[in-house]
Amino acid sequence: MFTQLKNVLNICFLVKIIVFDTLGACNFPLSFFCFLWFYCRGTRRKSISERKSYRMRKILLLPFTCLLLAGCTLFTSSDPNFSRELYDDYYEKEEFNEALNYINERIEKYPEDPYLLSEKGYILLELDEFQEALKILDKALEYEEDMGTIYNNRAVALNGLGRYEEAIDNTKKAIELEPEEPEQYANMGNALFYLERYEEALTYYDLALDIDPQLDFALYGKGSAHYYLNEYEESIEAFESYLTYDPFDLDTLWYFTNIYEELEEYEKAIEYLDLLVENGEEDIFNTLDYKGYLLTIMERFDDAIEVYDNLIEHYPEEAYSYYGKGVALINVGKIDEGLDHLTKAISFDPSIADWAYDDPFLSDVTENEKFQKLVD
Repeated sequence: MFTQLKNVLNICFLVKIIVFDTLGACNFPLSFFCFLWFYCRGTRRKSISERKSYRMRKILLLPFTCLLLAGCTLFTSSDPNFSRELYDDYYEKEEFNEALNYINERIEKYPEDPYLLSEKGYILLELDEFQEALKILDKALEYEEDMGTIYNNRAVALNGLGRYEEAIDNTKKAIELEPEEPEQYANMGNALFYLERYEEALTYYDLALDIDPQLDFALYGKGSAHYYLNEYEESIEAFESYLTYDPFDLDTLWYFTNIYEELEEYEKAIEYLDLLVENGEEDIFNTLDYKGYLLTIMERFDDAIEVYDNLIEHYPEEAYSYYGKGVALINVGKIDEGLDHLTKAISFDPSIADWAYDDPFLSDVTENEKFQKLVD
């Protein structure tokens, strides 16, 4: 907000000088046109932080959801033939459709059993069927109002639907009914996280971890919240604990990559990018492009060129490969070849001209006639 205000004040100052002090009020139309040209030329350029943002993998804004099985509560099903063992076996194998079919069979015989309805809601949440899950969980509440699991899982559904304030209300009720369940506190943290109330979210993640220090959901949420508060050391600590339970979680590896870039520890950031590739990251292009970008920042231009050559070979129509290689070539003195690559990049994506205009790694060619034609 301060920067925007400063820009407005600067604009007003320029208007005063151009319109009134320099050209006079009678020349207002011409002076105003000149002012607009000057301002638009300056503001159309993207900042360096904007330029790099496309490389940064979309980090999960959503911490893990913490579902609770009805079987975790003191309640039991009125269906004597319901097999908890069979149901849990489906769940462990992530055969959620089979689990849903089994629950539906039992509900046909016991349609007013809140335990079975809660389990059905649970499975629908695993299938990301948030609206349908909410309907089933609402029905479960008609038959049992004091099962904390139902409120907890309603909160998960409401979070999935973007109804965060309602999710908070349901989690409060779940905590009131079953205060010993750490998942309830972690889900409260999640709802607050979605609302960007990160410090409050941390309070609830810590409450969850007080009950269960090994609750991976809460560790992941805690790392995420610290990240968005720019508390990188605390974020690293939480994510390192989380990785003891899931050592190759790709989203966490992305968090580490971005954290170490923010800390300007580029070698470590590159180590995590390499781990991503080794562990099955599907978005290979952006991962390697990010690596090339970091190598450029480190002025390891020959290594960056090698990365971009690999990208051009496998992704010949991706503009950013040519842009990255062009920047690196210019910085090792191969001006004409570098400008040829920039030209190709801009032919694929004209907006890259805006990045090139402000790129500090291209400052040596700003007076070059070919470069000027590219960015104008």
